[in-house]
Amino acid sequence: MRGLGRWVAYVAFGLIATTVVLATAIFVLLDRFDLGPLAASRASAALGPPVTVAGLHVMPGRRLTVELRGVQTENIPGGTRPEMAALQRLTAEVARGNETSGFDR
Repeated sequence: MRGLGRWVAYVAFGLIATTVVLATAIFVLLDRFDLGPLAASRASAALGPPVTVAGLHVMPGRRLTVELRGVQTENIPGGTRPEMAALQRLTAEVARGNETSGFDR
């Protein structure tokens, strides 16, 4: 019985350590991934008309920075213009701690 408890403790510690290392690696390397195609597919599914996103980068740091580039939404069939909306570039910074707490009161 003593050997089983020790084995369970080792496995639990290994899982926790692996989770911490993976979370840290994702946090540090997040800005190297272009999340534009994922955002475009989600937006197209939610809105209906095709949406293109040239680039979406999330950069962790003292402030969380989100950069969105080249967003275009096609108009619905029969619309007056072929393009409903376009955004060349948008950069937003979020102060640490405000990601989950909501608005300041």
